[in-house]
Amino acid sequence: MTKEESFWNIAENVLKDMLQKLPGLCPDQYVLQIFKLKGQPQNPESVFPKSKRIDIFEQDTLDLTDVFGNILTSPKVKSPFMIFILESPHKKEFDKNGKPIGPAMGNTGINIREHIRENFRKHIKHFQNYHLILMNAIPFQCSLGVEPPGSIRDAVFDAAWEDEKVGKSFFEDRLDSLLKALQKKTVVIVNACTASKSRKSNVTKAILKKLNKWVKEVWEVPHPSSPHWCKGKNFKKIYTSKS
Repeated sequence: MTKEESFWNIAENVLKDMLQKLPGLCPDQYVLQIFKLKGQPQNPESVFPKSKRIDIFEQDTLDLTDVFGNILTSPKVKSPFMIFILESPHKKEFDKNGKPIGPAMGNTGINIREHIRENFRKHIKHFQNYHLILMNAIPFQCSLGVEPPGSIRDAVFDAAWEDEKVGKSFFEDRLDSLLKALQKKTVVIVNACTASKSRKSNVTKAILKKLNKWVKEVWEVPHPSSPHWCKGKNFKKIYTSKS
């Protein structure tokens, strides 16, 4: 065995060990109404408290009406909904045992909390007290636990997006089920995926395939970790309902 082959074997074994420790699926979640995002959280874990989060799906198929119960499907719920889409969960979206907590933990969640109201007040003409739903385009850890995420995350995301089980089709199915569950509720969809323009564009195309008459607007915005998000810049409206 050459020195190169010896090193490759070492690297392969390390990667196998990393992959065995990867967490599973991070569920999409309903968190709370935007106007309730007041004050600074005590720590990143309390941005959207676990006790308030409601998993929208835990399996491949689920009756969303049962999950939401009266919170979202009741006729008494008049406020509209904002579906906020990120790319994939990172390390902080899981606890130390690999159990999912939910999307937008850490600085991502802090920046959403601090700026979502002021940002969309600038851009949405009739801004309201939206019920906030967080989704990941791919609900698995594309970064493979590597921090900061970069080329590894991008390569895994691109490959996963083309996979029938975990990629584009899975995202479209989840979004379609969610929009059907929210029929008769006004909905705004926000694509805040990071990485390249082509990846964000691919997610937007998938969103546009699943629109119904209740979706009023679709936006592309910077990822919440970006300085542009914090300044409310580079917000682009992709779709406006004619009704």
